[in-house]
Amino acid sequence: MTADDLSHLRVAILAGNPQAGDLVRRDLTDNGITPAARVDRHLLLTETHQRQGRIADARLALGEASAAADAFNLPAGDPCRTALFAIRADLAVWDGHVEAVQVCTRYAEQARDLAQDLLRLAHATALRSVAIYHRDSCAEARRLLGILHERAIAAAAPTEALTVLAPMIERGLSAMAEGCRPGAARPPGPVPPLPGGVLKPSVADPDPDYLASRVRQHPARHTCAAFSTPGR
Repeated sequence: MTADDLSHLRVAILAGNPQAGDLVRRDLTDNGITPAARVDRHLLLTETHQRQGRIADARLALGEASAAADAFNLPAGDPCRTALFAIRADLAVWDGHVEAVQVCTRYAEQARDLAQDLLRLAHATALRSVAIYHRDSCAEARRLLGILHERAIAAAAPTEALTVLAPMIERGLSAMAEGCRPGAARPPGPVPPLPGGVLKPSVADPDPDYLASRVRQHPARHTCAAFSTPGR
């Protein structure tokens, strides 16, 4: 099992190869696969099923990844564990899970306490705002994401690294604003990969449309002025 093998799998998945899931499962039958690589492949299968709209299969693969990580006693700060938190949060938001906010909160806590990664923490915070937008309050979600956007475009040294996330956050805010216009449609679009997962490990160069794609996946829970008039 080589880095090239994983790279080829990523290319196949992103290209929409319908056999991509079978290719990942074939890797899982390799008796020589390392524990970390086995967890990675389960997570990659999760992301593949999610992109294909097979949410039940994605949840099953995620459970297998979690079980494998526990069975191999991977430490809490292991990159596979971090990716597991990220993919679990992304899937919860994508699926509109009732506990999506809590799942994203745990991802943010993991990024803060274990990974100590400013970019990953910011990404987790942005994703949590999307869950809040869907589940709790569009107004609060827009406020929180707006604060993060202000930090991302600031030039102060402690937040300078966040500037790479600014375009993604800005488009996420725009998608939220669009969703708060009465009668607005939620047009389907591409499914950009999760930054910080296995399909796209880096959080430093997210697809600018990533966050907006998750915003548009479900309608908001409206608490904004546009939907506060009597009879709405």
